[in-house]
Amino acid sequence: MEYWVRLRQPVESVPGFDIDRVRAALNGQLDVRLLSRNELMAFEESLGNALATPSAKSTQDMKTLRDAGGAVGYDEQGHLIRTLPGGRR
Repeated sequence: MEYWVRLRQPVESVPGFDIDRVRAALNGQLDVRLLSRNELMAFEESLGNALATPSAKSTQDMKTLRDAGGAVGYDEQGHLIRTLPGGRR
């Protein structure tokens, strides 16, 4: 939080930067192609952070898909795998 407070004021003072537009793009309410260069950089950083730390709901949803069978992805060794019903590989 402290990092964001220190970063937010200087970043938001950049001409053409609107944090609400970045949030709208992250929520799928604004076409990413409409973001300014600085807004796009903030969007990409936020998206990367969100993907690096999935929510508990996302983790559960992915487990449900995997257990249903047919999911394709990489295992711990980087091999492409497909799961079968019950989570078997």
